[in-house]
Amino acid sequence: MNKTIALFLLSGFFIGCSSASKKPDNKVADGWTIAVGNGAIVDGRIGKAKDDALLDAKKSAVKQVLGTIVKGQSMSESGVLQSSTIMGKTEGFIETYEVIEWRAISQYEYMVRIRAKVNRAQLEDAIAQGIDIQGRPRMMVIVQETVNTKPQNPSVAATETEKIYVSKGFPFVDSATVDKILAANAKKIREAVQGDSNIARSLGVDAGAEIILTGTAIVTVTDMPTHLDTSMKSYQSVLAVRAIDVNTGEVLATGQANAAAPHINAVTGTQIALQKAAAQVSDQMIPVIVKKWDPNRAQTIRLLITGMDYTEARDFRSSLTELRGVDAVNPKGTSGEAVVLEVQFQGNSFVLVDRIIEHPQYKNLKVLEVKPGTAWIKQ
Repeated sequence: MNKTIALFLLSGFFIGCSSASKKPDNKVADGWTIAVGNGAIVDGRIGKAKDDALLDAKKSAVKQVLGTIVKGQSMSESGVLQSSTIMGKTEGFIETYEVIEWRAISQYEYMVRIRAKVNRAQLEDAIAQGIDIQGRPRMMVIVQETVNTKPQNPSVAATETEKIYVSKGFPFVDSATVDKILAANAKKIREAVQGDSNIARSLGVDAGAEIILTGTAIVTVTDMPTHLDTSMKSYQSVLAVRAIDVNTGEVLATGQANAAAPHINAVTGTQIALQKAAAQVSDQMIPVIVKKWDPNRAQTIRLLITGMDYTEARDFRSSLTELRGVDAVNPKGTSGEAVVLEVQFQGNSFVLVDRIIEHPQYKNLKVLEVKPGTAWIKQ
């Protein structure tokens, strides 16, 4: 082989290697993508502008890969995918990156272009987790329980029901909040467990729940047949539960079950009987709740804004109409620096508030309170 041929083959080898190892420049492939970010130059602070531009570019890279996952899996790019649940973890999804270009595009703005490798597996896990959380309403359970006609507190049925729902991925209102409501609303609780959906709904709103489970548990204790061990008792339980949508007052699901447990110990026998009943009732209700519950369904959310004058409130109202998921914004009254709006929104109050404070113009607003169907924000 002569030198000319050898050099030609060798050069072809290196060209081929270079081509094979080159990262894709213009499309997302294997998590690699090209992204551009911008940062504002404030008071001549170029360093801060560059940092902001780099973070913006990384977010853009994650969004591009996110978009391919959403498209590939035929998912809806809904609030959970674009919320801080995902985008707040931008740095964690970027495996590596290289800066292609830095430059000021004006005296007010800096630009960076990067090639970044996004960890698709981590992003897919975060999406799955986010969708699961988003698709599960915040729960609260109140069960009025008696054992041989004597009130039992705390309720074993309520505790066992909560354990089952938590194992299925349902978040619950914290126990301290529930205990406070139980202590202060004895009459309302009696009416709620006896079937008053409006009162049950109001208790759920106070607790910050989206679905409230209310019901009764009755345990009766009887002697075993005389030909058996007389130290054993039979513990018979009857559990009836309703699931009420706190936003609408609608009864989403109901369940009822009977269960029995023989035991020599009263506490253990009661617990086993109620565990069995709670498992049966939960099996009846959870599939119905999951099927009926839509976190992105349209609903009316009452929004109280304080600290804004009339002009600021008008501009704020206009900005709300531009948010994704907002169908309409209706003013319901103004008094001084307090404004009440009714927002028709494809989602719940928690998602609406997230989207408001993610808006660059309103990121410094203070969120004072968020409950199902209501929110209070202060400037």
